[in-house]
Amino acid sequence: MAKHPGRQLIEYNRFNAFVYQLTEFIGTFWPKFKRKPWVRKIRTYCFLDWCEWKAQLTMKDVDDQIDKYHERMDRDLSEEFNPVFEEEPGDGPLGGPMRLRASWKIEEDI
Repeated sequence: MAKHPGRQLIEYNRFNAFVYQLTEFIGTFWPKFKRKPWVRKIRTYCFLDWCEWKAQLTMKDVDDQIDKYHERMDRDLSEEFNPVFEEEPGDGPLGGPMRLRASWKIEEDI
């Protein structure tokens, strides 16, 4: 996360997040498990830590996608907008004027 220094991460209890995720996993195979009073209390206590963990995990994935997108756009733009130097014969000591021409814009001689 060094690439995004403006983000402040909120501390969360990893054990609580794990316990909540574990109760979610067990609940998929045994639906009555989540309705037990002691499991409800555990889930209520651990819910905020689990939310913060999921939010940070999601934002890390989004940051990675944005970084890959920027890298791809930089690469595509550098390939597409690569300027081409052309020399024209002339009377000057270096052979005449030089023009900068790019593939996205075609100049017509005036």
